[in-house]
Amino acid sequence: MSATEEELTVFEAILAQVPLFSHLPDDGLSQLASRLLRRRFERDQIIFHKNDPGSTLYIIISGKVKIVLPSTDGENVLVALLSTGDFFGELSLFDGEPRSATAISAESTEILTLDQKDLFSYLAEHSQASVAILGELSLRLRRTDELLSDAAFCNLPSRLSKRLLELAARYGQPGENGDILINMRLKQQDLADMVGATRESVNKTLKSYKQREMISVNKGYITIKDLTGLQFKAR
Repeated sequence: MSATEEELTVFEAILAQVPLFSHLPDDGLSQLASRLLRRRFERDQIIFHKNDPGSTLYIIISGKVKIVLPSTDGENVLVALLSTGDFFGELSLFDGEPRSATAISAESTEILTLDQKDLFSYLAEHSQASVAILGELSLRLRRTDELLSDAAFCNLPSRLSKRLLELAARYGQPGENGDILINMRLKQQDLADMVGATRESVNKTLKSYKQREMISVNKGYITIKDLTGLQFKAR
């Protein structure tokens, strides 16, 4: 079903906030918006599985998406936690290989999808977007390298502190007295999957941080109260 004029206006506004498309003039945004489809996923719904065929790029309108690597023993490694304006699913579009990870909605999530042929047509006309995609891919590769390094050489407090600092840099909102609210509800199991630890050990470390007034936690939202202390723990 084609989008209404009102929906197209909303799509254009969303695209203007996505780094991949933000450089486009209004007519370029309008052209691209007309090729998008809107989809909704409920909490914990699978968007795609690892090894699924893939020919679609996903752009998050609202909500959050977990990118995970499942293992044969049922454990997951949380590679990325994405939010509004982030995109994913681009690897299979470029190399033609199956999906390299599983994507799961972390909460009720709305997504715009762009078909491979429409994306390639767009990239052929807008070389700047190709550079933006390469930049994002490089950033994600660096994050993966860092995760592997941390798993091999860092203890749990260091790994957890690094992930909290990364989330604060990406989704942080400044508060009073230099506090930084991570504007994303985080489950302890998600944090455990991020750092390759058990939920119980993450809970224990978070309690220690709260006792030292390095962080506070309210309904799943973490506020960093002692940035310097957390940076020291991340070393």
